[in-house]
Amino acid sequence: MYSLVISGSFLAQASTDETLQNRFLQNNNVITQRTAEAFDQLWRIIILQESVGNVATPPGGGLYALLARLGLYLALGTLILFMVRWTRQLLEGEMQKSISDLIWPLLVVMLLANQGKLLANTTFGIRNLINYVSYSALSTLDTSLNIESTLAGVMNYRILQEEMANIVSQCDQFTQDQEKLRVCLKEAQRELEALKEEYLQNPNKFLKDRGKAEIERKRDSLDDPLTSPPKPIPRDREMNKVSEQLLSLGTAFQRTIESCLLVTALAGPLAVGASLLPFGNKPIFAWLSALLSLGLAKLSYNLLNAVVIVSVYYTGVTGNFLYQDFATGAINPLLAFGLAAGGGKALFDGLLQANPNLRSEIYGGDYRSASGVQSSNRK
Repeated sequence: MYSLVISGSFLAQASTDETLQNRFLQNNNVITQRTAEAFDQLWRIIILQESVGNVATPPGGGLYALLARLGLYLALGTLILFMVRWTRQLLEGEMQKSISDLIWPLLVVMLLANQGKLLANTTFGIRNLINYVSYSALSTLDTSLNIESTLAGVMNYRILQEEMANIVSQCDQFTQDQEKLRVCLKEAQRELEALKEEYLQNPNKFLKDRGKAEIERKRDSLDDPLTSPPKPIPRDREMNKVSEQLLSLGTAFQRTIESCLLVTALAGPLAVGASLLPFGNKPIFAWLSALLSLGLAKLSYNLLNAVVIVSVYYTGVTGNFLYQDFATGAINPLLAFGLAAGGGKALFDGLLQANPNLRSEIYGGDYRSASGVQSSNRK
């Protein structure tokens, strides 16, 4: 039902004890590892054009090789315009600028040669850097806030609530037969006692004591056989469905980010090939900003989820986790995209401002006008 919201952030430690917590961690660790391995294989097959398992690279190269060839054709077309401008600069006596501009054709040829091998390895390295930064940031945060143990404790507590409800609801069908109801309630009490012994292995003292008290209260409420066990009201069941859908949205968002990273990586050869255009924006900078912005969205989403988990824990764990689910599945993806959009624009502007000559090259000598800022001498 529940999934580890910080996918790929923390690895559960192996344990031989079959506790609720260990089962939860091991199950989500398997899901996380399989998802990470699946996307890693996709990157190696599509971007690096490696043979993985039963998937072999076609003799003429795969999709990335085709895009690299298209990028080369695009570069050849734009090279004509580039050479026209370069010759004009040379004739006008701008020798230094003309020589420095020659780095662009050399860079494009280096990146797209040999079916784009250098560009593919560079893109794969950027992806690994994004994952490393995300993991390092969350690991550092986990050192100070114990996010991994807090997450496991909170989710374990949620599983406990569900397990207790399932045990008690087994007796709902015997409400009209007192004898069967009495037997069922006794069996439910034994199951609750066994559940308590299992849950007491939870290393989190606060949640352990709280869960123990709730199990004992639920067990004692079943002592009177004439009192039918409480049935979950329809609203609770609907809220559980809402929580499941919200958590599914969170998982879908993470996998969408990974898919967008892969698709953006595929656009690299075309962005490099179009970078010889002597006017307008340099597509390679827009492509690089998009790639890093998606990495920022991934990092922001994980950090936001970590903050939500810690806030839920420290403000007091209750039976209603809708706030956490709503933040994980709806609010945090929007905030992550907002942060990534702002960060990506700042990154792109920073790349342009890093070199005045580059800024003049891209915007044709009028950076303020191209950025939407009117010059002071214009009315």
